[in-house]
Amino acid sequence: MSHHVYTTRGIVLYLRPAREADRVAVILTGDLGLVHGIARGARKPTSKLSNSLLEFALVRVSLVRGRHSWRITTVTLVRDVYGELRGRKAAVEALGRVLALTGKLVSGEEKHQELFDSLERAIILLVDDVGDEDEDAWELLTVARVLNSLGYLSGESLPANLLETREKRRVLLELVNRGIRSSGLYNV
Repeated sequence: MSHHVYTTRGIVLYLRPAREADRVAVILTGDLGLVHGIARGARKPTSKLSNSLLEFALVRVSLVRGRHSWRITTVTLVRDVYGELRGRKAAVEALGRVLALTGKLVSGEEKHQELFDSLERAIILLVDDVGDEDEDAWELLTVARVLNSLGYLSGESLPANLLETREKRRVLLELVNRGIRSSGLYNV
């Protein structure tokens, strides 16, 4: 029996160990939504997946739908975001909080192309252009955009850039908190 292989871009939100040598990867994709995929043997040093299936990474991933779950067959590393942010502890922590929140807000395998594209651009911006002084503004703006993409926050009041975010910080923070409350994740 032949299975269809889905190949798509993704953002690895987090990884967790499974069984003796496997990993479960939670990956946000534009095409398939939030995918929980099993990477068989990925924790073995000799695995072809061990060097490319990394937390916070931008990847190109191939998946096969099994009876009960997705199986990750190949992963191509596009950007090792965690590695590129090495030495920038506040940026890594901000990114971790944004991705954890995204993982909690997105439910099921539903196409979220706008969310994916927005988050991917934000991650690239953080790595390439955001300085230490703007990491807090980046986090606030990115969370607001995530909430907007999922329908918890109106896009009309969103700042266009980090400078505007710093200027409207208090108002935007209030809007973001309201959006998180409306999502049902009050204690995030």
